[in-house]
Amino acid sequence: MSTFNTTGTSRQDGVFVKRFPDKPSYMAELNALRGLSGRGITPEVLAHDPNTRTLRIEDAGRSLRSLRADLGHTFSVSQIRRFASGLFECLAKVHAANFCHYDVKEDNICIQGHTRDDGSLDLDKEFKVKLIDFGLSFKIDDIPRDYVDNKSLGTPVCRSPEHIEGLPHYGQAADVFCAAATVVQIIEDSPDAFPLALGNPERQIRAARERVDLTRSLTGPLDEVVPKDLQAVLFSMLHPDPRERPTSKTCFHLLGLSV
Repeated sequence: MSTFNTTGTSRQDGVFVKRFPDKPSYMAELNALRGLSGRGITPEVLAHDPNTRTLRIEDAGRSLRSLRADLGHTFSVSQIRRFASGLFECLAKVHAANFCHYDVKEDNICIQGHTRDDGSLDLDKEFKVKLIDFGLSFKIDDIPRDYVDNKSLGTPVCRSPEHIEGLPHYGQAADVFCAAATVVQIIEDSPDAFPLALGNPERQIRAARERVDLTRSLTGPLDEVVPKDLQAVLFSMLHPDPRERPTSKTCFHLLGLSV
């Protein structure tokens, strides 16, 4: 959970209605969705009301958490590679527009694709990845004052090591880390990217370092071994030092090359 109160979301007439408990999160979401409009990586804003801090937005598809938890969906390595490529394409476009998401996790990643007769998504066909929930987002060159040295902001299990330690490396590198952690979470079919006791940053940082171990093999939920090229790209994104991580644009390029 973030330091802000929970945002209320409901579905009405085929669209989502979001009501924000505070002005900063409302404005952060509105400004980001407006700034990213037309890029195909976020839902479009259909209407907004500053008096009630309400947004009406398009349906962005099925959330990753819903696919994994509610539907019990497992991913093949081929699907994971395509999903990861789509996720980092989204991040690259977010960063190119001078925004940081700052809360990348499976709840905030959606997939739109072809629906089978039973209502499930057919991920063997073409699908799109979209990002939602920009309530913690900010402009890269305009970090909110209350974000600096704030170790508790955002979702505990998805914070980057530098975020946990309160170091001044905010934004793009943290997005890359959290996105890669989410991909590894899918590969290992674990419920959380870093399933550790909340409020224990030292263990969480140590877990991040332990994950970056090229001597071990990543095995997907269908017992498929992840190719070393793909594994190396993912582990480079999880580097404990944010200055050593590739950019989201580089990640997208490398994921397209990995086989």
